[in-house]
Amino acid sequence: YGIPFGIKDIIETADMPTGYGTPIYHDHQPARDAACVALLREAGGVCLGKALTTELAHFHPGKTRNPHRLTHTPGGSSSGSAAAVAAGLVPVALGTQTTGSVLEAEGYTKDLIEDAARRLANAGAQLEPVTPPDGFGDLAAHHRTVAGYEFARAITWERTQRAPLLSPKLVDGRCADGLRSTYEDYIAAQAGLARHRTAFGALMQSYDALLTPVAPGEAWAGLGATGTPVFNTAWTALHVPALSLPAFTGPTGLPVGLQLVGRFREDAALLSAARAVVEALDVNRLAIVPPAG
Repeated sequence: YGIPFGIKDIIETADMPTGYGTPIYHDHQPARDAACVALLREAGGVCLGKALTTELAHFHPGKTRNPHRLTHTPGGSSSGSAAAVAAGLVPVALGTQTTGSVLEAEGYTKDLIEDAARRLANAGAQLEPVTPPDGFGDLAAHHRTVAGYEFARAITWERTQRAPLLSPKLVDGRCADGLRSTYEDYIAAQAGLARHRTAFGALMQSYDALLTPVAPGEAWAGLGATGTPVFNTAWTALHVPALSLPAFTGPTGLPVGLQLVGRFREDAALLSAARAVVEALDVNRLAIVPPAG
């Protein structure tokens, strides 16, 4: 019947409601499939259902739980898509990535990444530490300016006509930040990101992929937040492909990911590199441990 897939519920479907993670669009029924859904169906894929998203793909969480431990966050904003794949409900699901930030990782995460690098070197990979291009320290600030400016304006109708149905985290956070930014701020940030993309493209001519953490460590306990969306801002802002592998297990038994970052528009090459890493590190599917009782 074709490969089954799930769809993050900010992506429109003609035969299923699309709620965008907000009560504003409860039972909203689009008239058409989004292009990505239509293309998958045309290729023979079978849509099994919609996967919960955080509110308007921002930070306010929904009811999705982490299938590896139900008392921990599944992350966001593609919470349902990630959980559906992790739980084995579908082999693949569509999600989206818009934001993030850059932190230092937990000590055990650093050790796991370093151990992976040594094992890859033993398997024949050539590895070396990479120093970011000059000025990369302002990349996250530029991204916040651009994302906030665009987000606040993209949901102007919801923000002005249905504000009581939006979370304070969204209205007082990302939207407020975006509305404080001027058009001149936005253009300056865009120009800064364009310079960083050029510099990063030159840097990556010497490498097939970068190894980085996916997150500081294991998923946060509790369901009130999606965790810290770390280690993806740069790759989103630079328009380069990135993927994560469930390569490690943390101190309490939850997955810890290894992220690979590739060159602009060379997604296929990054997938090939990931396949080699999976084989060298013997990355197997992580078992789902059911809750006690």
